[in-house]
Amino acid sequence: MIAAAITGGDVILEGCDAGHLDALVMKLKEAGIVISPVEGGLRVQGAPEINSVDVRPFRTRGSRRTCRPRSWPSWPLPGARA
Repeated sequence: MIAAAITGGDVILEGCDAGHLDALVMKLKEAGIVISPVEGGLRVQGAPEINSVDVRPFRTRGSRRTCRPRSWPSWPLPGARA
């Protein structure tokens, strides 16, 4: 959806349910992207000019614990000394 929007494309996403993507659809529409339901999916049409929008993470209980930054990579690389 985002790729079609930023490149000015006109794409039909078959089997896509807008109910599962309501937050994304809302923000893309706020940015000026045309998203409309079609039979069996969604149609995404990019706009000549895209408006900027604020996107904030949705905080849930426990999200502070699960979103901590950690060193990358968190696994040993092949050939690396321990």
